[in-house]
Amino acid sequence: KATFEYKSDVLGTTDVPNVVMTVTDDDSKTVYKLLLNEAGYVKYCDEYEYEKNEIAKSKTWNLEYDSDNRLVKAVQSESGFQTTYTLTYKNGDATESSTVSQKEGKETNRYQIFYTSSKVTSPIVNKGCIMFFGGGLGVELDDLEYAYYAGLLGKATKNLPVKLVANENRIDNFTWTLNSNGYPISSKRNLEFASYSFEW
Repeated sequence: KATFEYKSDVLGTTDVPNVVMTVTDDDSKTVYKLLLNEAGYVKYCDEYEYEKNEIAKSKTWNLEYDSDNRLVKAVQSESGFQTTYTLTYKNGDATESSTVSQKEGKETNRYQIFYTSSKVTSPIVNKGCIMFFGGGLGVELDDLEYAYYAGLLGKATKNLPVKLVANENRIDNFTWTLNSNGYPISSKRNLEFASYSFEW
């Protein structure tokens, strides 16, 4: 469950968070204090994870967007180390993502993202503006990803991804089911993963 509390409508400042997002799951609770840029998207975040009401760990996030207001960089800082996620776009679609771990001193993940395949010969227009940063684009934003659905993490890809290829050539395929208006009502990643459903 993700809830949003709107604190301030003054954009582009560093004084107080504009939005506080709280994500609860069983016995854990994570609080995200979100500062928005002048376009209304998250530029900085303090993340606090609580277990049984005690702070278990904290992180910070710094985010950057391109001129089309699409997320291109997210830097997570935890325990003195940074993890940097980057997204590369072409014609409104993310085509590549990478993860660089300062702690490990190397790039730990690189993905290529495709919008057509042997089964999907034409791109599927993303009419519903669905974004799976972790599952679909290879960018692990943890529960911060939920802020996207409140309109706070930039614009969606123009089309829906249908294939994700990892640097070790592992391939994830996505199957989308659309309603009569072209909006996705379900998504399935490979055969062994559970599907997601959407209501409009």
